[in-house]
Amino acid sequence: MQSEFQFFRLAVDCGFVVCSVVLLTLFCFIFFRTRLVCFGVLVFASMVELLLAIITLLLTIDLQFWYKLLGRRAFIVFYNLYLCAQLANYLIEVVGVALLAVWVCRKQPTPTS
Repeated sequence: MQSEFQFFRLAVDCGFVVCSVVLLTLFCFIFFRTRLVCFGVLVFASMVELLLAIITLLLTIDLQFWYKLLGRRAFIVFYNLYLCAQLANYLIEVVGVALLAVWVCRKQPTPTS
């Protein structure tokens, strides 16, 4: 990618990778301490998120390399699957957070008016 924003995009994508590692570490720690299913789901989603962040970084570094390596049709299929994987991972994260919300609501006493 030849652009005046190359460094900025590269820094942002590296930030996504670092944040994904931090989230994965945090969710693994909490999961092994609590053994709650919601954190197991969030650990899985964080692993997928880390993989997607690495793919994003590799695409940012040299998109044309991957286009030439895979060919036009395969790259289009790959990129569409990549976009679908991002949506699927987001839905998995929503399920994990919903399970966490259900657990918190069950454990938290309801306030009396």
